[in-house]
Amino acid sequence: MNSSERIDALERSIEEIQTLGLIYGNENGIDQEQDPAIDDATTITKFSLLSEEEFSHAQGLLETHLSAPCATFKIPTLRVEIVTRFESDEMRRDSRMHISLPPGYPSISPVVSVVSIAGLNNAEKEEFSSSIKEKALSLAGAEALMDLIQYWHDYGEEVILSRSNKNNKENSKHDKGDDDEVTMSRLWLWVHHITNISRRKDVVEEAKERKLSGYLKHGYPGIVVVEGETKLCNEYVQWIKGNKSRPGGFGRNWGHHVRGQILLKDETIAAFSNEFEDVGENLSILASICRDNGVEDEFRQYVMQH
Repeated sequence: MNSSERIDALERSIEEIQTLGLIYGNENGIDQEQDPAIDDATTITKFSLLSEEEFSHAQGLLETHLSAPCATFKIPTLRVEIVTRFESDEMRRDSRMHISLPPGYPSISPVVSVVSIAGLNNAEKEEFSSSIKEKALSLAGAEALMDLIQYWHDYGEEVILSRSNKNNKENSKHDKGDDDEVTMSRLWLWVHHITNISRRKDVVEEAKERKLSGYLKHGYPGIVVVEGETKLCNEYVQWIKGNKSRPGGFGRNWGHHVRGQILLKDETIAAFSNEFEDVGENLSILASICRDNGVEDEFRQYVMQH
């Protein structure tokens, strides 16, 4: 890698860190309180530099080289910390990882170190650590931080919270009377992207087969809001989460979150009555539909505050 390529790589690293800082910076403080209306797993992420001095040195090096190119210079390794809180009504789990961006990144893969991950035994921690390190290696050649954060989110929501939530839900079945049984749900899913035409068709057809109402907003990001019988909604979400060995499943690498689940007593208070459909890439169309159907507040909470 020549000096020009090294500087280009450094510039991309700095821009990526600055972007992630804007998305997951101080305004997303890990100690903030969550809205109690969120019934499903929520995720709070705090992104920060491990060394401001390293980053300032890298910025100064970049500015100096751009104004007066120099053939000899030493690019520092840039290190970031990602602290994530996985939270539901039943539990809270905090986890932490460090990511190093070596000179030459993103052509060279980042180095991931899992500092702590609550709720798992040692064998499970080692399994996840190996998994995310393999993920990091697979991302060499492209900016990787967002994908690694998404991978971290998905794992936490699927594994760390699932055991406790499952146990609590099983226990609650014995405490809930027949008159209080919830039979309908509305779920909001945030997806990193849905662009593939075949996948978009599958998302729509799977919902129609289960006679679910709702909408898909494809593109970046992808939004799915689905409504119908709780059991069928849950089956649909599990199909979307899927895995690579399941036909049609998109797998953990296809980033997704269940951002919120609204439990409804019966279909008379459902917001949507349509056959599930794809409304295109324009987020304002989905916003207008939600406003017209009285769920604008949910749209703001589960979509706009991601």
